[in-house]
Amino acid sequence: MIRVEYDRLVAIFYSIGVLLLIKLPNDNELIGEKLFQAYGVPVDTYIYTNYRVSNIWIFSLVLQGIAFLFLLKWLEQRDPNWLKKLSKIKVACISMLIIIMPFTLNEVLQTLDKTWHYAGKQGLAAIEYKKDDSQCKLVKEGNHFKQNCVVTLKNYRNHSQALQLVLYQDENQKEKSYEVPAPVYLQRHETKKFEFQIPVVDGATVLENKAPTIDLQSLNEKHQTYN
Repeated sequence: MIRVEYDRLVAIFYSIGVLLLIKLPNDNELIGEKLFQAYGVPVDTYIYTNYRVSNIWIFSLVLQGIAFLFLLKWLEQRDPNWLKKLSKIKVACISMLIIIMPFTLNEVLQTLDKTWHYAGKQGLAAIEYKKDDSQCKLVKEGNHFKQNCVVTLKNYRNHSQALQLVLYQDENQKEKSYEVPAPVYLQRHETKKFEFQIPVVDGATVLENKAPTIDLQSLNEKHQTYN
């Protein structure tokens, strides 16, 4: 008689399901995307031509669902009365941990990668421009329009830094949008959002709902551009 090792099946199915959703450091693609592309499997499925569904997420959730069923089977094998001993809240917490694990692991990997990348850097090299948390929005005040821009910076250095900041409308830095009149300051290991309100001149190009290109200059070092 073949004995089924449910605990091993849980580990195998769950690990593969999580692995598909992991991004390696300095890589914008999921491991699942690379595997699907290597074997010629469509990465996405389009519904009604406009709505896109990720086949990787579907496959990963199926694997994790199977792993969860094996987990229940394993718990039942160890103790037929396990469900009576656990409250519904504990079961729900276990389920949530299983679901959020890929997201948490991805976040940890990206944080470790950035920390390693910026470790030991000095000056502007220790500044990260967080584009995902930065953008410019067009707002109307009376009869005039203005841009509300948010620029998020993180200082990985062990010392505070004073920076001069310039915002541009394009990646080629041909259209200067706004030069911040006063230096911006970052304390050691600080992440900070800087908000600016920029008047819009008639006929000027407007950068809306996008992260601006910025130019940073330290008080004592050469400038550095972030696109």
